[in-house]
Order: sequence, then structure tokens, then C-alpha cells
Amino acid sequence: MGPDASCKVTLTLTPTGYGAQTATLTFTDGATDSPQTVTLTGSGPDFSTSASPSAITLVQGAKGTSTISLTPIAKFNQSVSLAVSGCPANTSCTISPNPVKLTGGSVSTTTLTIQTASNTPTGTFTLVVTSTFQNLVHTSNITLTVT
Repeated sequence: MGPDASCKVTLTLTPTGYGAQTATLTFTDGATDSPQTVTLTGSGPDFSTSASPSAITLVQGAKGTSTISLTPIAKFNQSVSLAVSGCPANTSCTISPNPVKLTGGSVSTTTLTIQTASNTPTGTFTLVVTSTFQNLVHTSNITLTVT
């Protein structure tokens, strides 16, 4: 190409990994500032999470549940492991089923069950449900109030 000429390049980035991905495209030519580079970004398969309800009030000795929804992004179809932290003393917090298999097209759910005891401390607590697959980690918070 001659000086001051231009060309059009069409490119499709198809990430092969999970989650956010980057790549570099390098153009080498006869210009004095050669090579030129362009950073490319995209996302491979991933998932998102949410909790419903995200706030639960229980009296001491009562049980409550929250549905954890896992939504596939870009046809994500793997098993996701979940864990919960932040349960107050004398309280059982369990997730079932666990792990959860996502099928790439529809939302999958699991249930967080919270069982308080008569001696569970009163107050407000933040439960954090962590969903993990390889390098992908997503959290959903649930506010638990015990009266």
C-alpha cells in the first residue's frame, strides 16, 4: 500500500477460556513505528448468581430459605461449587444441591437453608454465598436478621 492509504481489517475474537479474556493483535509493516498493536478484550463462558430473597428475618429457633439462581452466560455448561460463610454461632447453613450443574441455556437453582437455634445470637448478619468454577468466582449476599 502506498503512503496515506488505508485498509480495513475485520476480526472476530472467540475466547477459549472462561470469563474475561484479552489478546493482542500486531500489525507489522514498513512504517517507522512498526509494529502497531491493538489490545482485544472479550468474554468466554461465565455465569452470574443472585439470591431470592436477599434478606431474611428469623426468630431464634426458626428455619428459613433463600433460592440461589445461577444463570449461564455464553453457553456456560459446567458444575459450580457453592459455599456459604457468615453464619452466626449455633446456626446451620447448608446449600443443596451442591454442586449445581449449569446446562448452558437456562437458569439452575439451589437452596440455602438456614436453621437457627434457641441460643443463636440476635442481630444482623451478612451471609455470603460463593459460587466457584476454576478461575470464576461470584458471590451473592443475604442479610440475615435474628430476633
